[in-house]
This record gives sequence, C-alpha cells and structure tokens, in this order.
Amino acid sequence: MKIMSKLGYTLVLLLLVFITMGMDSGSVLYKIENYEAPPLPKELYIYDINGRYQAIDKASKESYDYRIIHKYPVPPTLVETFICDIWIITDQKLKLRNIDKTYIPNNAVRLAIKYYLTYNWTQIPGFRPWTHWNFVRGLNNKQRERLVSEIVNYISKNGVLCPP
Repeated sequence: MKIMSKLGYTLVLLLLVFITMGMDSGSVLYKIENYEAPPLPKELYIYDINGRYQAIDKASKESYDYRIIHKYPVPPTLVETFICDIWIITDQKLKLRNIDKTYIPNNAVRLAIKYYLTYNWTQIPGFRPWTHWNFVRGLNNKQRERLVSEIVNYISKNGVLCPP
C-alpha cells in the first residue's frame, strides 16, 4: 500500500510540474521528428544531389525523399536533417565564414531561422526546404528563440553530419 501511495504522489507531482511548465516545455528541435508539413504544391523545384536547381513535375517529394528513392545518402535522423539544412543556409546563402561543423554561434543560427521567415521556400536550399519552412513559420517567437538555443547546443555536442 505504501508503494502505491508513493507512486501516486510521484505521478501527481510530475503532473503538477508539467502543468506549471506549460505545454511549450518540451524540446522544439525534436518536434521536427513528428512534424507533418502540408502537402507540397503541385509544381516543385528542388535542388538535386549535385546542387543544381531543377524542376520536377507534379512532385510530391522533397530533395530528402528524392535522395532516398535514388539511394543517395541522407542524414540519419530528421533532427540531423534540419541541422544540415541550417548549416547549408549559413554556409551557402548567408556565406558566414566564422563557423564550422562543430560550432555555429547563436547569431548565425538566428539568421538561418530568419531566412525561413524572410524568403519563399523555393529560394531555400536543403534536404527538406518545404517542411522546414512550414515548421519554422508555425512556431511563435519564443519557440523560435528556444529552437536557436537547442540547435546551437545540439551542434556543440554532435557537430553537423551532412552527407556529401
């Protein structure tokens, strides 16, 4: 009986902690693992594996899916895919040179996140530009700022593992 009361007390305490912290308390970065973007527009332009921008008629897939279908390497997880896309934006579009695949400062990641808010998804390179564009735009300012922090921490712990 004492075990049940301790277990019940622990569950109530955990519930109170979650209520106090609010619904937004989980990791923003890891939400990308289960995020489902709206369907792609019927006409799509994607970056192919050689970095060329090409049209694909009636596409229902992003570069990421195209690479899987044709057995080209992709990052091991959807979180890592998002990290790679942030890296690609900072390197190719923002042309930041004070970064490397083991460290990207907050301001560089913040600029990459802002890129998703500033440009049309068709102007964004990467594995999943449509998905990531919708994901970032669906977050509020507080969540985006938290996402910046989580990306910086992730990269400092794991680096950026983009396949060629």
